[in-house]
Amino acid sequence: MSPGTDVIQPVQSTVPDWQAILVALLTQLGDVWFVAVVLLGLYWFHPSKRRQVATLAGVMLSGIGIYRGFKALFAIPRPDEPLRDPETVSTMVQPLYEATATATGYGFPSGHATTSTILYFGLAGVLAVGSRRTRYAAAAALVATVSATRVVLRVHYLQDVVAGVALGLTLLAGTHLVLSRVDTDEPAATFGLAILCSGFYLYTSAAEPDAILLAGATLGAFVGWQATRFDGSRIRMTPFGHPVSGRALIAALSLGAALLAVVTVTRVPALAASLVAGLFTAFAIGAPVVRPSSLERLVPA
Repeated sequence: MSPGTDVIQPVQSTVPDWQAILVALLTQLGDVWFVAVVLLGLYWFHPSKRRQVATLAGVMLSGIGIYRGFKALFAIPRPDEPLRDPETVSTMVQPLYEATATATGYGFPSGHATTSTILYFGLAGVLAVGSRRTRYAAAAALVATVSATRVVLRVHYLQDVVAGVALGLTLLAGTHLVLSRVDTDEPAATFGLAILCSGFYLYTSAAEPDAILLAGATLGAFVGWQATRFDGSRIRMTPFGHPVSGRALIAALSLGAALLAVVTVTRVPALAASLVAGLFTAFAIGAPVVRPSSLERLVPA
């Protein structure tokens, strides 16, 4: 038990349930599931920004690999006085609170701070909503909110979230600087970087299951992007130097998505889960772009 716990816990127990739940919900703005939904939604339904969003997704996967690798490397524990003990929360909202406001594992750097920084500052540079100043001000406010909730919930120390924000900004600035000076396929480059970062996580964690899962996801993202080539309004498939049946690809990718659902229920071993994660990310990248009708015009009869 940390010093001062006997003073902190009585104060924390007086926080109303609705306030604790509100903070727990706000912290989800930086959770990996929320980040994935936002990026996938933009990628699927905003075709004009698809390449930029794919590039940002590669940076995001890189950030996840780096911050998780650092967690395993530094092994710095989290605070041990949560905002509210889930057992003291009303039974009506206890499952929600426990799922959103608690955390396990090491705490430095904050993953929520890292991912929210990459997402919101990245989108401020990608989207064209309002003025540039307004977008970056909104991004700063969202990152500050997510970071504050991590400290308020007592799942991170202040230095954890500061390090997470710094990591996210460094990764964004670094990739932007390199990509602006090198003539390359930006999404392919960031997905390639993500593979390297997942390798770092594999090394520092001694290949823990989450690291294997991330490695599969990054490899799938890279392969999925390489499978599609944009050429104006046309789509060209070049995985092996010649066109491939669109229906066959979509069927394979759909199978990957179905297998992912099976994994969540059966909890298959890490390597199998990694394979499924790779298939799913390939599906997520390829499905909204690769249309059988478009491809079959390119396949000789």
